[in-house]
Amino acid sequence: MNQIYGLVICGGKSSRMGADKSLLNYHGMPQRYYLYEMLGMICEKVFLSCNREQANSVSGKYNVILDAPQYENIGPMAALLSAFELHNDFSYLTVGCDYPFIKKEDLQKLIDARNENSMAASFFNIHASIYEPLLAIYENKSFGQVKKNFKEKKYSLRYFLEEINAAKIFPISPDVLTGINTKEQYEEALKRILTQNN
Repeated sequence: MNQIYGLVICGGKSSRMGADKSLLNYHGMPQRYYLYEMLGMICEKVFLSCNREQANSVSGKYNVILDAPQYENIGPMAALLSAFELHNDFSYLTVGCDYPFIKKEDLQKLIDARNENSMAASFFNIHASIYEPLLAIYENKSFGQVKKNFKEKKYSLRYFLEEINAAKIFPISPDVLTGINTKEQYEEALKRILTQNN
């Protein structure tokens, strides 16, 4: 199968968090850099997917893909399409900055689940019965279908994963799927991580 690039989805300023979630510090550095370094251990190359405002604050040692103008303001699909437009010979392992409990072995499990017959593989939340589209691999052959959905104004990556019946991968621990959206959740997650590390 073709080589895989890592894509850290930085997102925007969360209204519930009141701050840029990609800059939250769980592991001694901003989450976007922590995930970038983790993906760098298992992917051919890694990019931060940023909006223009975020890109201004990124250190020069990190590769950045800006949301292409034609895809702005459509959510995470913008990150994936912008990446495919630049490097469509590669597949992408996408990781959102909302997931502080993700580990390298979890992402390796996604890579190991790649299948020539599938356009995508995603962690699946069995309790909510939903795909986690920002913990997923999108094969380069999915580009055409994602772009078709964009043209039809179907901007949900979760809908896309359902539509193509993407491979469902179950995480090693359910904690992996814990998304952080509020200051209270951030403080609780930080406590748990500090406790685990001691």
